[in-house]
Amino acid sequence: MLFLALLAAALILPWLGLRDVIANSEGQRTYPPLEMVQTGDWLVPKLNGNIYLKKPPLLYWAVAVSYKALGVGEFQARLPGAICGILFVVSVFRFAREMGSRKQALLAGAIGAANFLLLDKARECQLEAPLVLFVTLALHQWWRALKALESGAQGKAALAVLVGAAWLSLSNLLKFPVPFLFMLSAIIGTAVCMRRWRWLMWAPSWLALVLSIVPVALWAWALTQRLGWELVSSVWLNEAKIHAEKASSLSGGPPWFYVGPALGYFAPWCALYVVLFMKNFWRAQIAEDRLTFHFLWTGVAVPLLLLSLNAAKESDYFISMISLLCILFARAFLFARGYFTMPILGKLTTRTAVVVVLAGYCVAMWIFHPIFEKIDSDGRTPKETAQRTLQIAEREHRPLLYYDMNDPKLYFYMRRIIRNYEENEGEKVVETLRANPRTIVFGEEDTMRQLSKNYPDMQFRELMKTPEKLRQVPYELVASDAGAASH
Repeated sequence: MLFLALLAAALILPWLGLRDVIANSEGQRTYPPLEMVQTGDWLVPKLNGNIYLKKPPLLYWAVAVSYKALGVGEFQARLPGAICGILFVVSVFRFAREMGSRKQALLAGAIGAANFLLLDKARECQLEAPLVLFVTLALHQWWRALKALESGAQGKAALAVLVGAAWLSLSNLLKFPVPFLFMLSAIIGTAVCMRRWRWLMWAPSWLALVLSIVPVALWAWALTQRLGWELVSSVWLNEAKIHAEKASSLSGGPPWFYVGPALGYFAPWCALYVVLFMKNFWRAQIAEDRLTFHFLWTGVAVPLLLLSLNAAKESDYFISMISLLCILFARAFLFARGYFTMPILGKLTTRTAVVVVLAGYCVAMWIFHPIFEKIDSDGRTPKETAQRTLQIAEREHRPLLYYDMNDPKLYFYMRRIIRNYEENEGEKVVETLRANPRTIVFGEEDTMRQLSKNYPDMQFRELMKTPEKLRQVPYELVASDAGAASH
């Protein structure tokens, strides 16, 4: 466990704050905690002063605590997720160790530590690393409960599901109700495959599932008391509809959408998929521990099937299945060592081969990945633009406003609430500029061009040179025919 924790830390922690926040999705996680700290309102997440209820607040709370303890910055925002990524690797080891040998557990933990999706998400301020940690811990407890039920120890089983409910409740505070997909798939799938129909009616399990909703339900109740049921329910129903029925350019795809992630995120371990579909492998696994094998494969196959058939798809959804896949791959690896007699396969399944793969991941994470991140960050970061704009605004006492802007990563670097006018509020923007021509306006090139077209006396120029890939940049009013302003 200590070795795997150090390995995961060595892969995740170095240069954690090197890259700026350049993705809107990460901005949506880094900025609301900042408003929580600034305003003291830890109940209602907000983006630039606007209510933001797309996700439950556990990650925001964790990041806000990090801000208060260590200050505001990229490293502090990503630290909770990084810690969860390290703990995830340890949790996979403990899970696999109870299921089988120490060698299997060590290999499963190593495969988890060298999973590209985990490493990528644990190095960002995102929901995925905490989510997969808590889902894994909950799955571990429900597996313990099923094993106890199989041996007739109902008291031990009830205690396990109650502990699992605590972990599941944390998962629900991150992304409710998504964790239920992975929990119910493994629980119901195992009961059906083993024809243990009474397990499906076992009261403590369903009670634990209900209890796991209590924390997120209490938060939702407090929200409705503050904001009203109509507002809160309309936001959540719209989000549910988007994820269940609609597919955007970023979250759509054919039923085979997850084939690519399933191969890419587990490279080079993905070669073991061949073993997973071998009849002899299934026979050996069922003979060794039927319940455990059914728990593992149904916990992966059923969610993957349901996600593949869903209209909206994102590769990130794959992450909650990786703990069970890590254990399956470890079992497949050990099976292949004894089953295949070809010399080349024997060399590929040695301890040396595993060490070489892990060494390659370490080199990539320590050298190549940070370099790539820095290059990518320099081309898209709003950090310098925001800081220079704030310096100008404070030095010259110039007000700021946003025009039709939805850029959470910029909000994070501006670190203050600024009035945002919608696209159909161009007239209000013009009124503001006529009242104070020195106002600095953040907006997109097309939006500002359209504003100048609608109001010919309003002509703008970029306040400073900005990165080419940065869409929303600061503009200032230049001298106009109406003589309304001059810089």
